[in-house]
Amino acid sequence: MELVAHIKDLYENEFQPCLNLPSGKNYRYHIKMNNLFLNMTGDIVKWQNLESQYTRKIIESIPESYVLNDFVMDQVLFSSSRKTEPMHWTFGENFKIPYFLIDSKFIGTETLSRRIVLLKAKEQVEKLWKEVQRFPKLSSVYLFIMQIYDIISFETFMGSLTSLRLKCNMIGETFELKNISETQSSLGLGFYSEESIFKNGIFNVTFMGYTSFKEKSCAFFLYRCDGSKVKMVDDVLKAKREGSSYYSGTLIIDVETWSLVAGTMMEDYIAVQNKRSIRVKRNIKTEIEL
Repeated sequence: MELVAHIKDLYENEFQPCLNLPSGKNYRYHIKMNNLFLNMTGDIVKWQNLESQYTRKIIESIPESYVLNDFVMDQVLFSSSRKTEPMHWTFGENFKIPYFLIDSKFIGTETLSRRIVLLKAKEQVEKLWKEVQRFPKLSSVYLFIMQIYDIISFETFMGSLTSLRLKCNMIGETFELKNISETQSSLGLGFYSEESIFKNGIFNVTFMGYTSFKEKSCAFFLYRCDGSKVKMVDDVLKAKREGSSYYSGTLIIDVETWSLVAGTMMEDYIAVQNKRSIRVKRNIKTEIEL
């Protein structure tokens, strides 16, 4: 009954999302990535599944300011059209992903400057880079890194939504998140040239209202980003792949802590390499385990 009353209250009042993840708290998730490789007529040529359980560990947190996370990959299972029986990727298990969240409204206080927070975030990214460098340069490893990017992407979307002040009359309206639109990130991570990049198109989000999920009061969003540009450059093989990404999905976020409860992503990736067309449909789903 309390849950119903809370959701009713959310609909009747304005709500300001803010990061409120307590230090020392752990959250366990299950994520599944399915890649379908298609030919020009849309037939499936091959498929890959990567299914993982991971734990988000809150290392350091100041409410309404920032969060430092470590994501620990507890179990990683791979299967494909060539090997349908799931196999453990032990190289990925216990791998730690250092990352961060910054509340979009945070501009600094008398005791905590934005410069210090950004320095902490930079240190987390540098730690991630060092962790990845110990892997051999194999296609299986880069597939695992794709899943790391997916985990980080959900975090980025969630953190950026703290810039919105939610009202009932906003339900069904679409907004551009300018702190994601047209941003660029490196895809190399030591496996490809530093020229390898992913540049977002315009990132739009639609507020769909509130719901209960996993016994939590949650905000529900749809998101979409079309025409993102992808470039992969392999200096060793002297190969370059350029293409476009179109992705969309859902986000269900606990309003009390502003942490992800569930998320989906569907991506269409179309590219050309050595005059050969490549098309991949990716489906990703992550959900908290209680």
